[in-house]
Amino acid sequence: MSDPVAVIDCGTNAIRLLVAGTNSDGGIEDLVREMRTVRLGESVDRTGEFSQKALDRTFVACREYAEIIAQFNVGKIRFIATSASRDVSNRQDFISGVEFILGVTPEVISGTEEAELSYLGAISGFDPEPELPILVADIGGGSTEFVMRESPVDLHHPEHQCRLCAHDRAIPSV
Repeated sequence: MSDPVAVIDCGTNAIRLLVAGTNSDGGIEDLVREMRTVRLGESVDRTGEFSQKALDRTFVACREYAEIIAQFNVGKIRFIATSASRDVSNRQDFISGVEFILGVTPEVISGTEEAELSYLGAISGFDPEPELPILVADIGGGSTEFVMRESPVDLHHPEHQCRLCAHDRAIPSV
């Protein structure tokens, strides 16, 4: 097993940890998968900021994940923050707390990048890849992304491979 890596996905409602490495056949092997419901985005639409209670819950999960990561001699950690972290006024409090606990700076990604990563994650379990067209929907606590891939072009050029509709706010009742 190669040196494992860790990825943390911090969304509006949940924070997920994956620790994985490559096995002797070159395949990726999951070592740990964890998920905690922290409700980081609680009240964000109303207040425009993370509540202290939501930050505290998130930091407790980060401490638990730091302990798990230490057990596996992880070589690299990537921390991704999505919808709730994009527009809050106290984002730096969140970033500073994660940096202090895990020693890594969270990457607050755009809705487009969130959609791209969701697509890649969704199709990664298929061998061979399913026939086109492929529609992937990522329904999260703070945003929903749709990715439609219609032609077999390079995935590193998403403007050529998908149509994207990201919705970051609640739809008012009709």
